[in-house]
Amino acid sequence: MGDLALVFVDLEGAQNNAPTKMVAKFSPIKTNTPTFIIKNVFGTEAHWYNDFLEEDQGFGRPEAYFIAAKLVHVRPWKRLPVFCMLFEAMPPAPYSRTSGCGNLDHLKAVMSVLGSFHAKWWNHPKQYPLNFLNHPTDYNSIGKNLVIAGAKLGLPALKQCFGDVYAPVLEWTPLIRKHLKWFVDQVFTPPFTVCHGDVHLDNIFFNDEWPTGIKMIDFGNIQFGQGMFDVAYFMGTNIEPDLRRAHQDELMQGYHAELVRGGVKGYSLDDCWRDYKLNLFRVLINIMFVTWTDFRKPHKNKTGIFAAEPTPKDAKLRATYDAVNRRCAASLVDAKFDELLKSATPTCSVCCCCICCA
Repeated sequence: MGDLALVFVDLEGAQNNAPTKMVAKFSPIKTNTPTFIIKNVFGTEAHWYNDFLEEDQGFGRPEAYFIAAKLVHVRPWKRLPVFCMLFEAMPPAPYSRTSGCGNLDHLKAVMSVLGSFHAKWWNHPKQYPLNFLNHPTDYNSIGKNLVIAGAKLGLPALKQCFGDVYAPVLEWTPLIRKHLKWFVDQVFTPPFTVCHGDVHLDNIFFNDEWPTGIKMIDFGNIQFGQGMFDVAYFMGTNIEPDLRRAHQDELMQGYHAELVRGGVKGYSLDDCWRDYKLNLFRVLINIMFVTWTDFRKPHKNKTGIFAAEPTPKDAKLRATYDAVNRRCAASLVDAKFDELLKSATPTCSVCCCCICCA
């Protein structure tokens, strides 16, 4: 969503460890994204960098050199909020969402860090120093309605744009609609922790010299939620299906061991697996919503990532979505998400035809 620039500076009279290379991140100048979303995403990231020391957050992240925002203008109806952030430059990411990660040690490291991070904030109330984060109970749980709307709008869009790869999942559409309210109630049920919200390989860097061996970036989606959303996003969309099938038990056990080591009680390994299966579909809803907002018109017009001769940028984005979609579909099928739905009580209501009601 934001604009990035690599910045090099010449310094006079500076300390020996003063940075001469950094990354600048700006909020977008022109965008169709509503102003309140710009404020929320960039404001959350600014708080996360500005309000905590790295060692107090629970996992590694780049050092922040400068965080600034201008939220109000003389003519606010004509101007977007402006954010500018300067961060420590990271080494090149060894993996991407497109390539996936086949290094088992690195996969274990990510799961371990997620476990210790989630344990640190497990059941933490929405109060200082986390009062700026969105919480599932905010605004009378309006987030439930947004998730329902994302599913209802997204299922037809998914069929239109990526129907082939998601064919097995789309066969469950009547079942999903029948149990949608039940599903939303489940993923909005405690325990909650702080979730990164965007745990993919383009946001993860590795270095054995760092305390946890890992640093993450992109904190605009950080919020309270079920920790299994981060785990489902990472395991379900960043690891090739054969590798995931071979090692998912080991990876989940490592995550759960870190929860226990961090003091979490009353949340078993079986609880992890159940919430993982639920949150795989929550991950898909995010993909479906982006498909609905960004890809329906390009698909219809054969432009963008669906063009016969896409630009290099669009070709890269298509390769990313091809990889993510393939892994996500396989994860849902392997998890037998449909059987989990069949075990639930149907929850259709008199307003189930409303776009934001189940």
